[in-house]
Amino acid sequence: MTLEDLLLLARRSWRVLAIGVLVGALLAAGAALLGPRSYTAASIAYVKVDASIAAAQDNPTSYQLVASQLAERKAKSLLPVITSETVAQGVIDSLGLAGTTPTALAGSIKAKHVTGADTVVVEATADSPEQARRIADETVRQSNAEFAALNGDDIPVGVELMTSAELRAAPRSPSITILMGAGVLGGLVLAYLGILVVEVLNKRVRGAGEVLAVFESPVLGVLPHSDLIRNGADASDPAIEEELRKLRTNFIRATATAGRSAVISSAVRGEGRTTITVGLARVLAMSGHRVVLIEGDLRAPSLASVLGVDGRRAGLAQVLAGTASSDDVLVRTSMPGLSVIPAGALPGNPSELLGSSRMTELLESLSAEAIVLIDSPPTSQATDAAVLAAQADGALLVVSTGTTTTTQLRQAAQALEQGGGRILGVVLNAVNKRGLLDGGRAGALMPGGASRSGAARGEIGAGAPAPAIPVRDNGTAGLLADRSAES
Repeated sequence: MTLEDLLLLARRSWRVLAIGVLVGALLAAGAALLGPRSYTAASIAYVKVDASIAAAQDNPTSYQLVASQLAERKAKSLLPVITSETVAQGVIDSLGLAGTTPTALAGSIKAKHVTGADTVVVEATADSPEQARRIADETVRQSNAEFAALNGDDIPVGVELMTSAELRAAPRSPSITILMGAGVLGGLVLAYLGILVVEVLNKRVRGAGEVLAVFESPVLGVLPHSDLIRNGADASDPAIEEELRKLRTNFIRATATAGRSAVISSAVRGEGRTTITVGLARVLAMSGHRVVLIEGDLRAPSLASVLGVDGRRAGLAQVLAGTASSDDVLVRTSMPGLSVIPAGALPGNPSELLGSSRMTELLESLSAEAIVLIDSPPTSQATDAAVLAAQADGALLVVSTGTTTTTQLRQAAQALEQGGGRILGVVLNAVNKRGLLDGGRAGALMPGGASRSGAARGEIGAGAPAPAIPVRDNGTAGLLADRSAES
């Protein structure tokens, strides 16, 4: 992943990051309010000089001066003894502090010399005020014993408890500022790491980046989600219309040298294949092209019901079986230039019929006068899509973002190419608004055309109704609207 990818991921997942920060802050606040409090007590120890030192002096004044200097010097050397683990072990043994280690206890004890005085302040921190006082006082006693052991019994200097321990200040809780900072930062980092792990493990197609990682076919269109269409309301969604026009432009450019017939397929059912096929046929006809829409799914057709055509009438299967002509089954719509050939009665050998010479002849005949779009079954269902792709001049793959995996996309592409088909490009479907902003746009597009990051993206929801087109079916009016919600 590049830095840009990481930043886009953060922007796309800002809600999760915000939740992570909030949870971290709440946990930190709880720790600050409910965490253990600590108490500090301080004892004052007096550094004394043995009176026998006076024998070395001629007068009391000299004695006092020498004694004071010696006491102050020894007080400084006493500090590391007070905070040593040896003294801490003596305190543990004396007070019976089971479960406490010398290292931990020594870390809770502090000692400092009072400048210009013969005293040392010993501070001890514990979970209760009484415990803190006991530890501080006992530390002074144990320090005197350890100091004597280190210097010998004849040392003229010692330390005595002058003032018993008193609480130094109010109980201290963990710093809420530090905890809040750590909580917010920790929540943010953990949330982002979680998002990153999900992103790495997620193998679903989310944009043009995943398409290009699988194969080099361009993204010809990206169709935006439309609740209007999904909910069965008026299908004239401006966003859908705009993206269909972009798809039309890129499709015409892609087929300029490839021919005039194209199979439209998908990896699995429910990716919006039929809806997109109908939408593309409509906008092509609106721009003045003659278009023939063929229902090439002879196993589980849905186009007839989408178009409002009687599925019991003769159709493609009967033409390929030789029992009907193309003129017999061609249904002309009220939209100038757009005609439809339904599937007809389902045969028992669809692959054989679709790969027959009659299918080749039909496509050659129709494509000589019109653009032919074939709505085929998914590549995962049978070999029909690959057979049709080999018969046609090219194929479009419809990919539902957030649903189709890169593995399914790769297998679909391989099935079409190994069958002898040529993939013209990919149409991304079900791209949400975040995806429209973040990348995977239509225009990974045409070699020599738009840049790979150009153009807008979007989706028609899988199985969403297609734009409405009146159909004439032997005088019976219908609507070209997706009544099946299945494509």
